[in-house]
Amino acid sequence: DALIPPVIWERCTDKDWDGVDPKRGKREVMVGGLDLGAVYDSCACIWRGYDPETKRLPLMALKVWSPKDYRTEITGYILNEVKEHILDMHRKYKVVAVYYDASQALYMVNELIKAGVKMVEVKQVKGREATDTMYRQAIYDQRLRNYPYAGELKEHVLAAVAKTMTDDTIRIRKD
Repeated sequence: DALIPPVIWERCTDKDWDGVDPKRGKREVMVGGLDLGAVYDSCACIWRGYDPETKRLPLMALKVWSPKDYRTEITGYILNEVKEHILDMHRKYKVVAVYYDASQALYMVNELIKAGVKMVEVKQVKGREATDTMYRQAIYDQRLRNYPYAGELKEHVLAAVAKTMTDDTIRIRKD
């Protein structure tokens, strides 16, 4: 089944929201989520904040590297791009943590930790299913606040499918 119908995603889009405000600098508090793709898959780093008044999770920034961005003649090109993006966000804003899958880029993660970025590993097992389920519910509950020009995120979310697990959790897949 589709993860969510398009109309549900649209309810999370706020035409008056622009994301991170560079003028606020370190007062902009956010958490990053890093998904490093394989050779023919996209990589993405999504940044979300938290609004205690509305209890919503605003999209602060989004960076996607498409497979066409990969330069196979330069080893580690995409990892360097991702690392520099995370370091740039860490320098400019208050990054509480970046959540990642360790199987993709352990060396890069160690360099980010040395630079002072808090990196939190997300294991691709039971915790992942709980997280996927909570993410889907946050969309249905309209707890996400997305800016209108986050088309790449919308494209990926609407293309995702939800596989129901035996314990009523879901697993987001890119079938």
